[in-house]
Amino acid sequence: VFVASAVIGLLLASMLTAGPAPTRLVVDAASQDSTSPPYVAEPVFSRQVGNPTAEATTTTTRTSDEITTSRAASASPSLVSVDAEAAVPTTSESQTTTTGASSPSSTAQPSSTTARPPVAIAAIPKPSTTVPAPTTTQQPPTNQAVGAAFTTNTFTNWPVRNTSMDGRTQFLSTPASQMNWQSFTESSDRTIALGPLTANKHLGQFRTQCSFSHFNYDDALVNPGAPGKAHLHMYFGNSLASASSTYRSLRDSGSSSCNGFEGNRSAYWIPAVFDSSGNARIPSRIELYYKSHDGSFDTIQKPPEGLGMIAGRAASNPYVEWACQETGAQGTNLNRPVQQRQNTIPSCSNTATLLAHIKFPQCLSGSIGENSGNATSQMSYPTRGYYTNSCPPGSTIITSIEFFIAWNPDNHDGNTQDWWISSDVLPDGTRAPNGSTLHGDWFGAWNPKLMDEVHSQCVAKLAECGWDLVGNNRRLTWIEHFGAKNPAAYTGPRAIPAAHLSASLCPGEDFSRPEDAALCGGH
Repeated sequence: VFVASAVIGLLLASMLTAGPAPTRLVVDAASQDSTSPPYVAEPVFSRQVGNPTAEATTTTTRTSDEITTSRAASASPSLVSVDAEAAVPTTSESQTTTTGASSPSSTAQPSSTTARPPVAIAAIPKPSTTVPAPTTTQQPPTNQAVGAAFTTNTFTNWPVRNTSMDGRTQFLSTPASQMNWQSFTESSDRTIALGPLTANKHLGQFRTQCSFSHFNYDDALVNPGAPGKAHLHMYFGNSLASASSTYRSLRDSGSSSCNGFEGNRSAYWIPAVFDSSGNARIPSRIELYYKSHDGSFDTIQKPPEGLGMIAGRAASNPYVEWACQETGAQGTNLNRPVQQRQNTIPSCSNTATLLAHIKFPQCLSGSIGENSGNATSQMSYPTRGYYTNSCPPGSTIITSIEFFIAWNPDNHDGNTQDWWISSDVLPDGTRAPNGSTLHGDWFGAWNPKLMDEVHSQCVAKLAECGWDLVGNNRRLTWIEHFGAKNPAAYTGPRAIPAAHLSASLCPGEDFSRPEDAALCGGH
């Protein structure tokens, strides 16, 4: 009895002197629905690079309601924003916008434009820690459905890039000059439609599609040669695009996640888009338009080799916007009108597709060389509206380029107004209104001879080349086209946890909430 009493006494003493277990924040497996908070308390965070499941020897220094001072140490990269001088044009290609002319440097809006209200900066919301922690680890499924539960205690197999492209490694180092552009095409039962598309559409156009390629914290236009210095970007196009990319390196190396594969090694990127649960969302569709404008087809020039440019942020540029489109639950009815056009992410219903629409400037002043890189300062928009031939005197009109990026209803939870993008998060811990910093980067690197065909057959004449036609009964080889995928198309999960992206791409960085994945090291 005496021995038993002593043992019990020792156990009670140890319980009274022991402190509470340290906690960390992790993504909750049940938080994929809109009612569960995304983060929960759990024993200490394991954050070792290369071995996500190993126990860490120290705890994270960040708490759930503070941001380390290192994030405020430097400002976020500034983007050269081209302010438009015309009303917000409609997505419908059959409409044009006409306003009074103004100089390229003018920032005044025409009388027909309703000025957008200034955006306010809001504090990042604090995560909740009230839901029990998950107890099992699940591998990411193929084509993960929205609402499917998953855990992130370990991050094995969650992608940061499209591994479906790995089968084309034999082309990674093949220069464009050694490739026949026709090898990137396939037969088609369609022909190019010639002549005016309608009575008021005197233009030429070519459309193509891309698939997701990869994530990184680089920006070859804003921070060339400086890896990890940008907010988190999602890329499509050239599989090797990085901070060190140049026109020559893109043109002559890498595969591509766009139709035509290595025929279109251009690099395209936007800020990473996050849902309300802290997952980066891979788009359902990425569409690119290359077009001439009304009356410009006979004078328009193709984008010069070496050109890179940025379409400015949505809050200050009416040519960059968000919208909803009631496409039906499967996202297949693409002829429905676009609604809720605005400079922040709208609330799209569970039968509507969320759209990001980015229009690049197409009036070029001065000359471009192979090493020009970011030439945004030389670019401007037409003075009488986007779909007009009204470049300022002395400038050259080049092919207009547009991004349409879509998240179908089966790729969002009907709670899109709470989505945000990486560039919304500022180094001091505040966040701009959701999606108000939307912008896109274009760094052209087509196979030169293939671009000659696209321009001569589809853009510089009255022609409708539809999807990928580069001649009668000939189109770019499809990697992905409205759900029709070949083996190289991305088929991985559509929701990637922020914690995984941060651990994989920014090793050693403290992580306690999704916004921490927006920047690497406070840059």
